[in-house]
Amino acid sequence: MPEQIIKTYKAIPTLAKFHSCEAPMRCIVGPVGSGKTTAASWELCYYLPKHVFNTYGIKKTRWVVLRNTYPELIDTTQKTLFYWFDWGKYQKQAKVYTLEYQDFELEILFRSCDNPDDVAKFKSLELTGYWIDESIEVGQNVKLMLKNRIGRLLARWRPPIP
Repeated sequence: MPEQIIKTYKAIPTLAKFHSCEAPMRCIVGPVGSGKTTAASWELCYYLPKHVFNTYGIKKTRWVVLRNTYPELIDTTQKTLFYWFDWGKYQKQAKVYTLEYQDFELEILFRSCDNPDDVAKFKSLELTGYWIDESIEVGQNVKLMLKNRIGRLLARWRPPIP
């Protein structure tokens, strides 16, 4: 039987402030190796689901994780997220990762965006939120499209009772 590895995340003070911030739009800036991607992974997969539940009572959410190119997304961002949250189900063809724990369900869509026409990938998406890794490499039109697609909390709407 393989040895079980216990992983412990402890945010440095700056990143702990990031986790405690309740602003709807936030960013992390820092040097290479400072833990930005790890902190963002924890924010997306641990802190935000609890915040969404405590604020709206919603347990099912959908997020986009975006990076400029698909190889960069897979080799860096996705690799870090999978390291920390390795029990999810990944549908490689659809580029969707589903995490379920403590009655929460997160659907995480991995997308790249390296040309201006890629903005069409985000039309009609219903998203709770998004994470852009290395956002300086992503065009403003994509950021605006994503900003317009967020705030749609899954399972919130219920048909009126006749």
